[in-house]
Amino acid sequence: DKFTPEFLTRYQSQEKARGLENSTINRNIQIFTSVLNHSAKHRRIPYNPCFGHSKLKEDQYEMMYWEKSEAVSFLKFADKKYPKGHPDRWVFVVYLTALNTALRAGEIWGLKPMDISEDGLKITIRRQYNRVTLVYAITKGNKIRVVPCNPELRNELKDLISSRKITLDEPLFMNQNRKPISHDNFIKREFAQDLKEWTKESQGKKIRFHDLRHTATTLFISAGIDIKTVKEICGHSDISTTMNYVHMVAGSVENVAKTFSISLSREEAVSREVPKIS
Repeated sequence: DKFTPEFLTRYQSQEKARGLENSTINRNIQIFTSVLNHSAKHRRIPYNPCFGHSKLKEDQYEMMYWEKSEAVSFLKFADKKYPKGHPDRWVFVVYLTALNTALRAGEIWGLKPMDISEDGLKITIRRQYNRVTLVYAITKGNKIRVVPCNPELRNELKDLISSRKITLDEPLFMNQNRKPISHDNFIKREFAQDLKEWTKESQGKKIRFHDLRHTATTLFISAGIDIKTVKEICGHSDISTTMNYVHMVAGSVENVAKTFSISLSREEAVSREVPKIS
C-alpha cells in the first residue's frame, strides 16, 4: 500500500538528487513494476499501484561509433589482455561478436550454441536476455532473424564452447553459475575498465557498449553491403532507421559472412573483395 504514485515521484526526486541518470532510475522503477505485475497476475494484490506512472524523460545520446582503425585497435587490446587460454577469453569474444554482428546487448547474452548454423556461416537470433526480469524474452519486434558469422568469430565461438563445455541449450556467455551474464555487471567490471585502459593507451574515444552495435552497422554499410540486408541483419523495424547509417549496396547474409570481417589477422578491418568475373 506504500507503492503509490506519490512514493514513486518522491523516489525519482531522491535518486536524481543522488546523481543517477534518468535511464537508471527508470530501470529501477521497472523492477518495482515487474514485481508488482507478477503479484497482481497471481492475485496476491488487487492491482499494480505503479501502473500508468510516467517515466522520466531520458537524455537523447548522440549516436557514436568507432572508425575501423579504432575498432581493430580495441580488439587488439582485448586480445592481448585476454589471450587464448585465459579464463576470461570470453570477454574478448563478446567484443568480437558485438563488432561483427551488430547485435543488441540482450541478444548477445541470449545466444546459445544451438543458434549457430551447421555450416557456421550464420547465427540465428531467437531470444534476448532481459536485464531487468533476468529471464529470456522474445527478440525485439517478435521476429527471428539471421546475422553473419565470419571465420574468425566462428573459430572463437567454437573454442569458447569447447573450453567451457557449453551444452547446446546453455548461454554462450555465462557466469560461474552457468547463468547468462548480467549486462550491468559486465559494463561495470569489464567494459568500463577495458575502455578506460584502452583509451589511456591509444587515445581512442570512449563510447557506450551499445555503440559497438552502431560501429558494426556503420562498417557493414561502408563495406558495400546493401541497405536492405543491413536492415535485416540489424533487426530494424523500419528502413528509415537503417538509412540513418548511410546508403550502400549489395550482399546477402551468407555473402556478408564470407566477405566481411573485423579481423585481428589484418592491419585494418576490411572486406575481402569478391573477384570480378570478366
